[in-house]
Amino acid sequence: MFEQPTVFILGAGASWHYGYPTGEELVKMVIAAAKKLKEFCELSKNKCDKKHIPQYISEIYKDNWDKAALDCQRLIDALEAVHPLVIDYFLSQNKDLQPIGKLMIAWVILECEAVFLYSKHNENRIELLKNSPDKEEQKRVAKGLVDAKKYNDNWYRFILHQLLNGLQSSEDLLSKSKKNNVTFISFNYDVSLETQLRNGLEKVQLLNETDINKAHVEEFFKNNLIIHVYGSIRDFQKNKDMASLTPDAVQKRLEVFTSIETTTKTDYGFPIKIPKEPILYKNLLDEVYEASQNIETIGVEKQENPIVNANAEKAQKLIEKAQVVYILGYGFDELNNNLLGLKENLSKNGLSINHQRNIMFTNFENSERINKRAGILFANKPNLFANGNVAFKQTVTTNFQYERSIKNVYEAFADDFDAI
Repeated sequence: MFEQPTVFILGAGASWHYGYPTGEELVKMVIAAAKKLKEFCELSKNKCDKKHIPQYISEIYKDNWDKAALDCQRLIDALEAVHPLVIDYFLSQNKDLQPIGKLMIAWVILECEAVFLYSKHNENRIELLKNSPDKEEQKRVAKGLVDAKKYNDNWYRFILHQLLNGLQSSEDLLSKSKKNNVTFISFNYDVSLETQLRNGLEKVQLLNETDINKAHVEEFFKNNLIIHVYGSIRDFQKNKDMASLTPDAVQKRLEVFTSIETTTKTDYGFPIKIPKEPILYKNLLDEVYEASQNIETIGVEKQENPIVNANAEKAQKLIEKAQVVYILGYGFDELNNNLLGLKENLSKNGLSINHQRNIMFTNFENSERINKRAGILFANKPNLFANGNVAFKQTVTTNFQYERSIKNVYEAFADDFDAI
């Protein structure tokens, strides 16, 4: 169990292991999603029944499919011209494209979720191998001979292990028991962490024998266990409903995301193509639209966003009290650092440090840019983690330890970090 106050700060690299994109890959996938939506709009304008018009098209475009398709193309053209490193800042500078941009981000996250639910493996592994310098590896991928399930990606298992280690009753899960004091602060929109933890806890008999046991599990998830700073695609209750999807339903869901099945009808003697099952695409877009309304994008103006600020305030208080902090797959973006008050709470020069801190972070493949950002944040020393300096320990009136792993998140827990 997590007896010491522990906080996990999760960036995009943490969700990479579950098939979700990081940075530039998200931009590419948003462009691809916009192309799919544009195609759907162009097909649907051909005699689409009123009952099949998605809420997004109705509310934003007043049932005008051409305007929706035009917005898709505007987003595609702008992203292909600018080719931004991070889509969030691009959208903050292009406010007219924010609604369609957020819609497409939600589409991508939901589609990645559907892929993972269906395949049960990290699709990013396959993409990595496709681009491998090893030509034989590329051939194996092309022939479908690679089993992505054999790779170690499920780092949430380490969290489950620690949650259950020493657990004697369902009440021990709760922070008030002072035996499990853990919080996750996520900059990601996906809900893979909630899904995996719930799936694991539901398979433990001790936690599911009685209604009281089950109520403790429910309370565990609801008590600020996971704070999504910029929101998430789905709330807690609806995420529970997703877990009940049958394999056939999961497959059908993925098919709707990945392709538009068409049929032909005659209009004034001319054959025209229309979506074969428009209700499926209406339902899909309605879900995507709802998800897009639950998320915010990073940008300077978000400093004044009351929802983001409320989430950040809760997160800051938890970080301030934490004795163990894991920073995983995080790029140390300055805006996000400031939003969480990391300089004040995790720096050896911070003003609010009053107890021992053990701070561990990942920097996959030892990016010098991340080393510099982390060094400046923790000690105002850009070279703190340069030249192989893995750990840094400072003793003044209190004891700090910073530890870096240059492996991915799974390998960092398996090989490097020893607090779990």
